[in-house]
Amino acid sequence: MKSYNLSMRFITNSKNNFSIPVYGLGTWLMGGDKMRNPDNDDERDIGAIKMHIDSGVRFIFTAENYAEGHTEEIVGRAIKDYERESLMIATAVKRLNGGYDKFVKSANECLDRLGLDYVDVLFHHARDLETPIKETARALNTMVEEGKAKNIAVSNYSKESLEEMMEHSKYPIVINQVHYNLRVRGPEITGLRNFCRENDVILQAYRPLMLGGLVEVGKYKILDEIAEKYDRTSAQIALNWIYSQGVAMVATTHSAEHLKDNLEALTWKMEKEDLEKLTEEFPDQVEMDEVVGILQ
Repeated sequence: MKSYNLSMRFITNSKNNFSIPVYGLGTWLMGGDKMRNPDNDDERDIGAIKMHIDSGVRFIFTAENYAEGHTEEIVGRAIKDYERESLMIATAVKRLNGGYDKFVKSANECLDRLGLDYVDVLFHHARDLETPIKETARALNTMVEEGKAKNIAVSNYSKESLEEMMEHSKYPIVINQVHYNLRVRGPEITGLRNFCRENDVILQAYRPLMLGGLVEVGKYKILDEIAEKYDRTSAQIALNWIYSQGVAMVATTHSAEHLKDNLEALTWKMEKEDLEKLTEEFPDQVEMDEVVGILQ
């Protein structure tokens, strides 16, 4: 498969001199869902991760509560033969481990499963409502100070929670990873997207294709029409729209054809009128959609 040079396609936090590739690999469902799948084909998942790296994808996101940590083990096996400094590896401590001691313990266990001395970005996967944010911030800061995380981030944090985390952290919160696509528009509706823009926090979308819901021809007329205009696929229109917002993304596929399609979505630009039409007229927009229970 062609290797795409994505070196010029970064989202940059100018204030903190931090950049991430626009497109990254998400690893949810590799190894299982929330629980480990004993029948999972680990070699297939490892092959998919290597396919992404060989195609130019450098950002890989995983989490301790993906398949009870087994996904991290799969990632660790997949990346061991690549030059460490060429990759950006990110993992997330699960929501309920937001307390200081639990967080530090979990983060170190994540590193062990990945087989790494450090991660490029360490996330808290979602706000722990039972724990003061300042505790989680202190734990994140400890991991930076111990050299085990180059950068720290959050996922699924509201504008208010993100603001509080930033107030308590000594180090910049460089990313907020959220559910965002043409239909799920919470970051716009709640003001989170603008808050991130104004405060040098990179917004990163997961499920940018709505778990395949934005790929099916005939489901959304507006997508079909614009895809036909540009001689592109619906998936490419949906991903290009995300990119046009100044938002990074993570997506998952085992298909070389789909990966090629996704990466080519970043190599061109839609006209302003079509971007605006998608933003304003895409049907059935909601603030949030059901999030599968993987954040506990």
